[in-house]
Amino acid sequence: MQPLYRLAILAVLLLGSMTPAEACPMCKQALESSPSNPEPFAYMVSILFMLAMVTGVIGTLIGFLISMSRQEAASLSAATASR
Repeated sequence: MQPLYRLAILAVLLLGSMTPAEACPMCKQALESSPSNPEPFAYMVSILFMLAMVTGVIGTLIGFLISMSRQEAASLSAATASR
């Protein structure tokens, strides 16, 4: 239980020290200057979509590896139990 407690304290300290991100000056100006222009919003959505795809692919890969590892551990324990 002690390592989990330390990890929770570390997470609180790291999350508490973060500052909000700001857009680059040109992107901010483009959004403020013409709110009817959909182009800056489209760029923002495409960037978010690309970030989500990377997260999804990595998450799927990690989930697959965890599932494969659990199946292998189960088959090994079944093989050693049958001896």
